[in-house]
Amino acid sequence: MHDLFYYLNLDDASVNEVYRNENIIEAQTISGLTVTLRPVSQFRINAIRLSEAEKMREEGYTVDHPTYTTTTAAGLEETFLHTEDTLDTDEEKEEWKNFNEHQGLLASRIEERVLKYILLQGVIVDEPESWEEDQKEDGIIVPKDRRARFLHLLQTEVLSTPAEIQAAAQIVTRLSLRGASEEVVSAVEDSFRD
Repeated sequence: MHDLFYYLNLDDASVNEVYRNENIIEAQTISGLTVTLRPVSQFRINAIRLSEAEKMREEGYTVDHPTYTTTTAAGLEETFLHTEDTLDTDEEKEEWKNFNEHQGLLASRIEERVLKYILLQGVIVDEPESWEEDQKEDGIIVPKDRRARFLHLLQTEVLSTPAEIQAAAQIVTRLSLRGASEEVVSAVEDSFRD
């Protein structure tokens, strides 16, 4: 059995072979535990993105690209997306500034929720014996909620480093995007880097 990083360091031909023929991947973590990684719904990930944008709209954030309307020579009104060069009023400039700031916040919120979903649904592991008792002895409060508890287990016992969490997320993403173009896979994987 290979560790998580093995699957990230394959050449393109090997990656295509592994991910085309596998619905799940078993790998060993740095902590020595075996995890099973499986695909997750890309439709649910899209629903997470759309839901987070809607929540932010409801909270008063500027998440939609600012527009302006102009009248054509024929007397018709046309709407265009603003660019930095089309901003005329202080109000437009303020809306543009807010839009750019809020896009960063939206991206951050989406990334957090998508990663949480991928870990909760894409990673399967048998709970290590006495992990919860060990943490309580160390003064750590283990969440009672089933999902929060499992995420806590993954992040504190199973996937020991940020790099390992990122590797697991990328592998689940690759499994989930089977059949998609390599450009789509690369774009989605890039969202987990940094």
